[in-house]
Amino acid sequence: MITTIELEDLRGVRQGNVGPLAPLTVLVGPNGAGKSAVLEAIAIGASHRPGALVGQVVHARGGWGGAA
Repeated sequence: MITTIELEDLRGVRQGNVGPLAPLTVLVGPNGAGKSAVLEAIAIGASHRPGALVGQVVHARGGWGGAA
């Protein structure tokens, strides 16, 4: 089980830490707070092919310049 997430230079998050996490964790916050960045970090970290998933995330977000 994932208990802590540390982010660095992912989308709009320079550096962040989320934890401790329970088996059921709900992320809430205003638009632009980083909820999707946390979910994308989990997906990338858990992926067998993180490089391919990073490419998919970048493409879905409109390229390297920012959100679509």
